[in-house]
Amino acid sequence: MRLPERSRKLRQLYPFTSHFRLLFSSCTSHPWSVQAPSIEPLRDGRFCVRRPRSPEVIGVIHTADAAVALVVDNLPAGLGPAVDSQGDGARDR
Repeated sequence: MRLPERSRKLRQLYPFTSHFRLLFSSCTSHPWSVQAPSIEPLRDGRFCVRRPRSPEVIGVIHTADAAVALVVDNLPAGLGPAVDSQGDGARDR
């Protein structure tokens, strides 16, 4: 599955894992700034996509490609490239 051009927004974020989830930060180091949905693999092979910093489920998806597409569809408007969180340009957390 080829992801749409809007997936470039996701590629600009910094991916990291925590508590068995794949998260995307707009900062490149700790403290993270998670504003995008996260992806959690489930035991049955599906993927759970959750709202940022929330237990709320957006959807449970059968493939990793579809989970990433759901994350891309739910990225907030105006989310820019990840910045160094140690510098002056750190985003609000």
